[in-house]
Amino acid sequence: MIKRFGAVLIVALIGVVGIGRVGHGTFAQEATSDLAGHPLIGTWMAMTPFGASPETFSADGSVVAGPPIIEAGPDGVLFLGVGIGTWESTGERSGHATFVQALGGADGTYTGTLTIDAHLAVSDDGQTFIDNDPETTLTFRDAQNNVTQVITPYKGGDGSIPPVTANRMAPGKPGLPPATPAAATPSS
Repeated sequence: MIKRFGAVLIVALIGVVGIGRVGHGTFAQEATSDLAGHPLIGTWMAMTPFGASPETFSADGSVVAGPPIIEAGPDGVLFLGVGIGTWESTGERSGHATFVQALGGADGTYTGTLTIDAHLAVSDDGQTFIDNDPETTLTFRDAQNNVTQVITPYKGGDGSIPPVTANRMAPGKPGLPPATPAAATPSS
């Protein structure tokens, strides 16, 4: 009797786990159907004020961004992890993405996170996007998750901070903007 009860319990648990997996699969499929034709889906080379950032927007609402991993901060060198997050459609050619990067100091200590809330607008031809939206924010948190700084780079709209722009990537086309010719060096 106990062996039989144990077998029934195992079958029941497998069924519950299976139902949970079906539920998760259904959610992902629903998300995919809502975003499948959105022009943000794909891989982009975004150019930020800090450098190149390859980014992939998926039909399941996930986003992965690879912005520059090191920069000078007010407290010295700052190391940034890959940006992982989600995105949603806000219009026929626009979207709102939220992604988080882990931050670390030059000595390897975890120092907190950077959350970027980006508001992206895709061009009519679907080959570029721009973020210069006043709602875009960068939120820095310390290692205890306390907000230490919020930056709204485009709130004033004065153009003092260049927008984030991106080009769609394709095989053989890394999406980088055209090179800027270097200044000529005088010859003697």
